[in-house]
Amino acid sequence: MKTFIYLCITAMFSAGALLAATTMSNPWPVFAVVVGVWVLFVRGEGNRDRENARRRQREELFDEWLRSQNRGGRHY
Repeated sequence: MKTFIYLCITAMFSAGALLAATTMSNPWPVFAVVVGVWVLFVRGEGNRDRENARRRQREELFDEWLRSQNRGGRHY
């Protein structure tokens, strides 16, 4: 849900900036801002994905440790 909200905000901001660029005599700075906004969005999404993967791995290790404690198997 958070990703969808960020996507909508990024899309609205970039659309507004690109519409403003159509009336400017030198639109290249606005194009750079739009690309920068999309780079920040993609980078933030990648960071969230990596954090979710780390959290999932920690939970799996913790579950494995709990199962070993219940069965009396491997001890860490």
